[in-house]
Amino acid sequence: MVEAPLETLIQEAGLVVVGTVTGIDVVAAGPHAPRWTRLSISVDESPVDRSRAAPANGPLSVMLPGGSLHGVTTVVAGVPRLELGDRATFLLERVGEEWMPLGYRLGVLPHWGGGSGWLNGYTHLTALTGEPVRWATACLTYYLETSSSADLVRGDVESALTAAFEEWSSLATAYPRFGYGGATCGGAVGVEPLEPRNIILWREEPGSWEHPIRVVALTSTSIDDATGFIVDADVEFNGEHQRFAIDGASDAFDVRQIATHEVGHMLGLDHTPVEAAVMFERTDKGARDNYVLHADDVAGVEASHPLSLAPQTPCGFGPAYPQWEPLCPEADRGCAIGSPAAPALFLTVLMVGALALRRRWA
Repeated sequence: MVEAPLETLIQEAGLVVVGTVTGIDVVAAGPHAPRWTRLSISVDESPVDRSRAAPANGPLSVMLPGGSLHGVTTVVAGVPRLELGDRATFLLERVGEEWMPLGYRLGVLPHWGGGSGWLNGYTHLTALTGEPVRWATACLTYYLETSSSADLVRGDVESALTAAFEEWSSLATAYPRFGYGGATCGGAVGVEPLEPRNIILWREEPGSWEHPIRVVALTSTSIDDATGFIVDADVEFNGEHQRFAIDGASDAFDVRQIATHEVGHMLGLDHTPVEAAVMFERTDKGARDNYVLHADDVAGVEASHPLSLAPQTPCGFGPAYPQWEPLCPEADRGCAIGSPAAPALFLTVLMVGALALRRRWA
């Protein structure tokens, strides 16, 4: 795997500290959707402190995506799971009022052996049983939030998304199949009672992107703990800090390439160290070389969604909601949301797919 030089990351960081985890508190975005863990770090040394933020006394607060609360767990692919007493070097950047690791995984260097834990190929998100997660339905509907991307006309975004979903749907050896449900005004991530499932949306407004700038897109996948089945998957694009295109522009990220990767996360695939694969975790501006499935991608989805486990239900997708008449559950509580029934009692919400920006270094 190609990594950014450590020296360059240190130059990017506003604060670099070496310290020990002395406290872990979950910050909940909702009653059943914890999304952030606040680490209290006892700082032993601060070799880089451009903002003069290292505390003279007391712990430093660092935010990591993910956490566990009331039977609900949120995980972001590639983020180290730190425990009390763990010691690490943290390369941090300021995001709003919080300190967060640069690009998440790149910004936390644990002080233990064993490497990064990567295998030789594809990996899966797993249920509490340790088994790969999968969908229980053979037919999935996805929606595009009404505002879409500020960089492109909606029709071009829809075409790029259609190609991305079709790349996975066209596999003859795995399920499910995807159908476009059209426009929705729903913009919440995670399982919401009145929200449609499987929303694609752009975060464009100032302050709307909650993650480090280096993260280009991110997928949140919700799992029923009781069954291990995926029940919802939503994709956020970082339109606030990044530009998107469909023509290979050198200063923008290709929508089809990014979306094809994120659909893999919707199917329960984690990242792979195979650089030629769609599920490799990093990409470049202007790159359009990784939206055709690699053998590693195919093997991954065949392992979790083999046709032998596919429900024997023919797919009959209805007409798509137009942009001028979107599916708005908050305004119409009686509407159908075109998704599986809500899970039983507990959900595990895994925020995955922090597709990181790999900058070209001079």
